[in-house]
Amino acid sequence: MKLQDLKINSIEIENFKNVEHGVVEFYFKDKVQNVVGLYGQNGSGKTTIIEVLRVIDNLIAGNEMDEELLDMLEENKDGLAKISFLINKKNIVYYDVKIRKLQKQSNDDLNSSKSKETIEIVSENLSIKSLENGGQPRTIVAYQIDEQNKIEFFPKYRFPQTKINKTVFSLAVRESRDNLKSVIFGNVIKGYLSDTKNFDSDLREIYNILSTELTDNIFIFSNRINGLINANMNFPIPLHFYLEESGQRAFGVLPLPTAKAAIITPLQLEIVKRVFDQINVVLPNIIPDLKIGIKELSKQLADDGKEQLIVEVTSERGGKIIPFRSESDGIKKIVSILSSLINAYSSSKAIVAIDELDSGIYEFLLGELLEVLSKGARGQIVFTSHNLRPLEVLDKQNIIFTTVNPEQRYIRKNNIKKNNNLRDVYIRNIQVGDGEDKLYNPTNTFEIQKSFRRAKNLRNRDKIKVGIVGD
Repeated sequence: MKLQDLKINSIEIENFKNVEHGVVEFYFKDKVQNVVGLYGQNGSGKTTIIEVLRVIDNLIAGNEMDEELLDMLEENKDGLAKISFLINKKNIVYYDVKIRKLQKQSNDDLNSSKSKETIEIVSENLSIKSLENGGQPRTIVAYQIDEQNKIEFFPKYRFPQTKINKTVFSLAVRESRDNLKSVIFGNVIKGYLSDTKNFDSDLREIYNILSTELTDNIFIFSNRINGLINANMNFPIPLHFYLEESGQRAFGVLPLPTAKAAIITPLQLEIVKRVFDQINVVLPNIIPDLKIGIKELSKQLADDGKEQLIVEVTSERGGKIIPFRSESDGIKKIVSILSSLINAYSSSKAIVAIDELDSGIYEFLLGELLEVLSKGARGQIVFTSHNLRPLEVLDKQNIIFTTVNPEQRYIRKNNIKKNNNLRDVYIRNIQVGDGEDKLYNPTNTFEIQKSFRRAKNLRNRDKIKVGIVGD
């Protein structure tokens, strides 16, 4: 089986950051949407969806979990994430993971005991449901550990509790704990499943697709990257790319140097040139007359004797070439995500998730981009935004709103007539502010004004105290 079509069907989360429970359904009337935007006030759970998606992507890929996950969890509440993927329009694959934050005792060089926060996978479940044959989902592999630290894998006939298998299963859990990785997508269980005979060929194919191809086709642009661009901290901008030609694929993230010249290999230069050729087909139609390029400044030898190239990224407009580092944050942002958006437009198995898509991008341009993508993208694009322009160009089924209710964080407004302006409906709902699905915790301009005055008075009082102490 080849992966030809990939879509997120739904995401459900519990106890991540300020989301006690929330479900985002990416389908509407049995059709998965190719563009889905999340809207809501600050701190309402938009970014949490993107962050949880990144956690899931890392786990399925067998990568180490980011320690920033610790800040997303409470110590006494397990975080639960459930995601379902529609694969090749024939199967729905479900992946559930429960994650716990706990204190781990460790000894330092002086043999004194120290407590350190860490993460543990409490349970994982991978199952599949055929849309052609119907019936209940079939379990591919599942794992759980109970309060007595008893380790269990399911289904039992595939994971019999023999003496040898118990040792293997314990090693799988230890691998997960030591490396902060998934249990069922870890190397130990991968090896076990490749050797076992109690594994149907269709289930084996799905498992292999998920563990080897899924992460190649998911591109996540987190808010941390926005921060690096906006802070102008001279960090390289990650350039997401995916190239497919003559049966060969090249994919990944290249650090795009913006502050100064960079050292790269000849192979990396070739990839960058091809990615830039791809970007330059679209870029001038988004930002008139703008093209980007890469200039080779000199060559040198690395310590191992291999050739290295010193290059600088440039931008060209109206025949004038300047360093790319001189461009605005918005242009840097567009260039950074454009290859991924091009891939999502042309490939039905590409998923792109972008936090704060509107950051640094002109309002009208943002609307035009999303209108084009919603009408023509074969892949799937998930984004968060504060700018309301997309509400005027996207249909209601493309928009998920966050609510003030932490137990029901995400809703889709279905009671909107076709001729209604979604932006006007949203603003009116904020102003009225009633119902169980209230979208906004009200603010009061008079109270805001009073709080500014109180803060000013507090500052003046502190100045007086400092003056008395200084005397």
